[in-house]
Amino acid sequence: MTTKALHKNTQSTDHVRQKIKRFYEEDHQSIRWIARELNLNFRTVKKYLEMDQREFEQFSDTVINRGHILDPYRDFIIGRLSQYQETPAAQMHDWLKENHSDFPKVSPKTVYNYVMKIRQEYGLPKISESERQYSALPETAPGEYVCKV
Repeated sequence: MTTKALHKNTQSTDHVRQKIKRFYEEDHQSIRWIARELNLNFRTVKKYLEMDQREFEQFSDTVINRGHILDPYRDFIIGRLSQYQETPAAQMHDWLKENHSDFPKVSPKTVYNYVMKIRQEYGLPKISESERQYSALPETAPGEYVCKV
């Protein structure tokens, strides 16, 4: 993650915490209402409310500096996405398991999220394969089949 992205992430998390505090302390809104309003889990809202500024800064630092379980395979993923841009995340998951005996057991959703993050960071959008062409077949009597070649 770039320094700019890290700074943006810190700002947005701090901004969310400030909103939570304002809704709760000044507007006297419930935790449930705040969670719905900000599209957060109520436990997240509660956790942020219970933290003081120092605790929140420590928490933010650990979240930002935390690596991803798939970081050791980043170069492999970038290489494959550069070469085969149409590759779905499920295929990438299979390739990782086939090519790396030490690959950890992770859910397909974890691989999907990481692949989407890499695509976004490196400007590697998924190029869809050509759409399959369908056409109507002529009406036939029951039991008959017309083969188009």
